Amino acid sequence: MCGILAGISCDGSDICQESKQRILQMLEKMTHRGPDESGVHLGGRFWLGHTRLSIVSPSHGHQPITDHDESTYVCVNGEIYNHLDLRAEVGVLDSQRTTDSDSEIVIHGYKKFGNDICEKLLGMFAFVLISQQGEDLKVLACRDKIGIKPLYLGKSKDGREYLLSSELKGIVNECRPEDLQLVPAGHYWTPETGLIKYYNPAWDTDSFLDDALKNRIPAVPARYATVEECKAALEEAVIRRCMADVEIGLLLSGGLDSSIIGAIMHEPRVKAHLKATGTIKSFAVGQEGSPDILAARVVSKYLGTEHYEALFTPEMVFPLLEKIVYHMETYEPELIRSCIPNYLLAQKAAEHVKVVLTGEGSDELWSGYLYYGDCSDETMLQEENRRILKAVQFVNLQRADRMSMAHSLEARVPFFDVNYIATAMRVDPKEKLITSDRCEKWLLRTMYQDVLAKEVVWRTKAMQCEGVGMTWVQILQAHISELVSDADFQHAAATFPLNPPQSKEEYYYRAIFEKYYPGCEKFVHVWPGGCRAAGAPWKNDKYTRHGLVDVNVLKKGHGCAGYISA
Repeated sequence: MCGILAGISCDGSDICQESKQRILQMLEKMTHRGPDESGVHLGGRFWLGHTRLSIVSPSHGHQPITDHDESTYVCVNGEIYNHLDLRAEVGVLDSQRTTDSDSEIVIHGYKKFGNDICEKLLGMFAFVLISQQGEDLKVLACRDKIGIKPLYLGKSKDGREYLLSSELKGIVNECRPEDLQLVPAGHYWTPETGLIKYYNPAWDTDSFLDDALKNRIPAVPARYATVEECKAALEEAVIRRCMADVEIGLLLSGGLDSSIIGAIMHEPRVKAHLKATGTIKSFAVGQEGSPDILAARVVSKYLGTEHYEALFTPEMVFPLLEKIVYHMETYEPELIRSCIPNYLLAQKAAEHVKVVLTGEGSDELWSGYLYYGDCSDETMLQEENRRILKAVQFVNLQRADRMSMAHSLEARVPFFDVNYIATAMRVDPKEKLITSDRCEKWLLRTMYQDVLAKEVVWRTKAMQCEGVGMTWVQILQAHISELVSDADFQHAAATFPLNPPQSKEEYYYRAIFEKYYPGCEKFVHVWPGGCRAAGAPWKNDKYTRHGLVDVNVLKKGHGCAGYISA
């Protein structure tokens, strides 16, 4: 995982004179994304900067990467899982390569396919590519299909250069807020075309299931996806994410999803791909006696992992809040609550490994959130899955990227594999409905119940800010209420007219965000009604903008419920 920066001349003039010190200062703001090494290339009408976290070919993958004739340069953040297949398809000879990095395939693929290389890449990535033939300068900037890796675009205040960055903090002081934008998931950008959507999945259409059942989608059988197809697709997704020349660990909450990923990692066929990993290390976070800590201990023992815990108290966390908002680049309260334990978890994991797999993404595909319990219509359920799946680039995936990268840790998300998404979205939505005799994610649980610890198979879904301590959110909100005066909160709407804070907690996060990212409110995804559940097309009362209404439901199905004390 890495941090990328780029500058491209808007008018063809040289933008690199006396620029290196400025570029290094910008790059320094993203050292956390790549502490192993950094690189800068000055190309006259363009420049590229890169900070590297070395995972694939640590000794032979320096960036920016160029070809032998130094006509094309690229900076890549992330991993290209199908780089070997593409190398064979393109016909790249060993003598043509300048590195052993998976990222180099972007250059060779671009030479063969042009901008269409974006669609062919399978992985989590953002990149900026520059190709120069004489006076002809071509630029291609791209973000992966689901939005796992971030990429921001802006124009310098003097209007001379386009700027691109892995994080908002890299260029926020160089651009006017109105000239900044996030490159959306599944889009590429060139100066000539602007943003182009290259990823148009069949599942994101109103007629998807009908088209699939009537054999109107190429290479898709005319039926619903089967359990066997789902399990095979997830196993392949995990195998793809075993690509590394360093050790890979597991973020283990003790919930269903991370436990499934852990079980798959231990299957002999999959374990064989973990070439730099011996005993798998697992990592959990929470207060002592919390649902997640207790469950993760059980799962770790069941799987045989080498287990580590980031135990915290509220007093340990309060001083970190400003730093977490700074790294997260948001003020959305539901998201920040879950960022706090994720920040601590990544910190602990980074002490032992460079890469981890996580269980992110299952709930969006399998209707796992508790508010789905009020949905009785399968068509509505399918549409809700589409809604929140398209929002993950601003929520789950932003959290996974920023909190892990704050500690120079790469987080990989098998459930968000594009092939697995296509398979899981083709499951009969009736099978995902919560009924009187079927809990949330019932079908997913039955798929893996034989390889999971019995104590967690039927454990009720807990959002990440809830599993770490049943009263943690209330403690956090009470603390923050003492930090914001009544007078300041009374003027919240005047101070923040766009998305005005509705509580002192929201005001507190917003004030920190404004300190570091003034005028950048547009980059924050705010759920209608202040929480994910409030935007659902059916009435539900499980969550409010303040959190889960009844935290006691978290004990349901928990094999260690009698021991929960926090």
